[in-house]
Amino acid sequence: MEISRRNLSLLLPLLAAAEASGEPSPQPSKTWRFEDLVLKGKTRAVLAGATHTGFEFDMHETELAPGDEPHGAHRHVHEEMIMIREGTMEVTING
Repeated sequence: MEISRRNLSLLLPLLAAAEASGEPSPQPSKTWRFEDLVLKGKTRAVLAGATHTGFEFDMHETELAPGDEPHGAHRHVHEEMIMIREGTMEVTING
């Protein structure tokens, strides 16, 4: 099958639209001031986007009272990172 330049030029807008179809762009380097993060309920959203390799991720900070939990038991397909500023946390891994 031979593709002419004319036919290829008709495909370029479709390729551009497919590229921009909701794929998150890599996050730039940035710093955040804690005071600037908006508290909604118990959570402060920090960022959401993708790494430079296209892996989607989000980062948020959640304030929990002693004995509280953010949600019920669940599984993650990908990695999860948890940082504890103060207090302790009980975690169950693989059952």
